[in-house]
Amino acid sequence: MINDLIMVSYSTFENNISKIILNISKQYNKIALFPVEELSQENMKLTDNNNPNKMYLRRTRGSSSQIDYFLQRLGEQHPRKLIARPKDNSMISEKIGAIIYVDDFIGSGNRIITFWKNFISKKIKSWLSYRKCDIYFVSYAYMNAGINNILKSCRGISINEFMAFHKNPTFMHKNEIIRLCDRYMPLDKNRYGYGDTLTNIVFEWKCPNNTPPILWIETKNWKPLLPARNIDKNLFSYLSVNHDIRIIETLWNKGQYKIAITLAENINALPEDTINFICFLSLIAKRLSISNIQQILEIDDIEMNRIIAKAENLHAITYGRISEYGKELLEYYRTLSRQEKNSLQSEFEDVLYVPSQYGGYSCI
Repeated sequence: MINDLIMVSYSTFENNISKIILNISKQYNKIALFPVEELSQENMKLTDNNNPNKMYLRRTRGSSSQIDYFLQRLGEQHPRKLIARPKDNSMISEKIGAIIYVDDFIGSGNRIITFWKNFISKKIKSWLSYRKCDIYFVSYAYMNAGINNILKSCRGISINEFMAFHKNPTFMHKNEIIRLCDRYMPLDKNRYGYGDTLTNIVFEWKCPNNTPPILWIETKNWKPLLPARNIDKNLFSYLSVNHDIRIIETLWNKGQYKIAITLAENINALPEDTINFICFLSLIAKRLSISNIQQILEIDDIEMNRIIAKAENLHAITYGRISEYGKELLEYYRTLSRQEKNSLQSEFEDVLYVPSQYGGYSCI
């Protein structure tokens, strides 16, 4: 269970959210950035008719304050492209082409729904309706169930407006986790996390309630790892295993022993692209889904699609399954000595092993 957890630090969150925002910004002259805030009961009473912008004046709390500070700094780093928290009139004068609302995690989708209905002004909604600007909801991760809930509840929002680094992050060993929860969690509802989603993502600043309560609820027969969903800094550091080590452990646990040993011996010598490609083929050979492989490699959609395209162009995979050529390529990696691999790594991207079945002709 612990090995399946995705531990997200502040720096990891900021780096990946920055990439998504900057990629979106290429399509527009200027973009407005806002954090998604969790509204208090008194603020929820406000409507468009009695100055909803008052909600902006309150001090942000919890993760939204961290996101707010991050967006302010990002705006300062890219002043010609990004503006954090502009007023409505300022957005008109600056000719804002898109508005991005940033959240750390979209689980049930309820926070986005509440935010959309109680905070977004009629003026902004009219801009969106008349296509005067576009809107995006960017998060580090989201659950498909939460997105579906939002789309049903909020008119004017489409699936294309949601972007995330991780999509539907769940435990890979679901059956084992379910048995563990059934045994130790005497809950009739949400035993597998809010909405029974089996979410496996944990942030440095919070543990979402979509994770199984077995992680954070104490019972007579169970001591949780993250009591009351609080994150101890020392524990977080301990659980945040080096990314490369996690990949090697996964390969070993999936039965790719020789590949795991090869990578362990050469992890500092090989380019990251090479490591990801070898891991991709190794895990495809074990029939893992693309989404699970992407989660293990901790890469975004763009990088995942690039790896898939490369494998398809090399005919290493066919219809999502590893091909005979792909199997021979993996066998080649398994038999490489450390010395041979180090001498090869600088040429790997340009010169790939070609098996005898190709008659000496490269498939590149």
